[in-house]
Amino acid sequence: MVMYSAVVLAAGDGRRIGLSENKVFKHIAGMSVLNHALSRFEADAACAEIILVGRRRDFSRLRHEYTADQIVAGGRTRQGSVTRALESVNQQYVFVHDGARPFFTEETLERLQEAMENHLAATPAIPSTDTLRYVENGQLEEDVVRNSLMRLQTPQAFEVETLRRAHALAEERGIEASCDAGLVREVLQEVVAVVEGDRFNEKLTRPEDVPLLEMILDDEDWT
Repeated sequence: MVMYSAVVLAAGDGRRIGLSENKVFKHIAGMSVLNHALSRFEADAACAEIILVGRRRDFSRLRHEYTADQIVAGGRTRQGSVTRALESVNQQYVFVHDGARPFFTEETLERLQEAMENHLAATPAIPSTDTLRYVENGQLEEDVVRNSLMRLQTPQAFEVETLRRAHALAEERGIEASCDAGLVREVLQEVVAVVEGDRFNEKLTRPEDVPLLEMILDDEDWT
């Protein structure tokens, strides 16, 4: 079994969805988005520790309402938050997850653990079903080959020293990325394994995502 540390990012806010507080505190079916996410790691025997990354103004609430082995102050950016969290990781492997994704599955965790037996980095992904085209100067250009495009999800899994090295080099070179798997690929030219994601693993980003997440809980296929 691949034992790992879970880094759960919860240092954002709720402005984009019209909330005055952090969006991970939004309740879906009686439980906060963040608690939904944390409960998945708590139920996984391979998860050795949970490191929660939050804003200092939220520390009191995080300590009293959420279960984590450590709470770390977030950085100025998502990348900065991950960099700080990596200093506290005590396992050889780390799974980095966006706290605003409440409904990743046990199967996703299992696929990532299997991938880490032979790779230094792995990410879940699902195919893009949208029609995609390049747009330039407000006009449609050539088609994008959809078969080769995937929507990346979290949690993303890494051998911890690999991710630390990627973040250190990115800071040195002034590279900023919103995705750790992409950062490892870009900065280190390292192979990143892609495992099957799932359609329930949506992220709370916009106001219309709230009813979508509520519908997911009502879906009979959701476990």
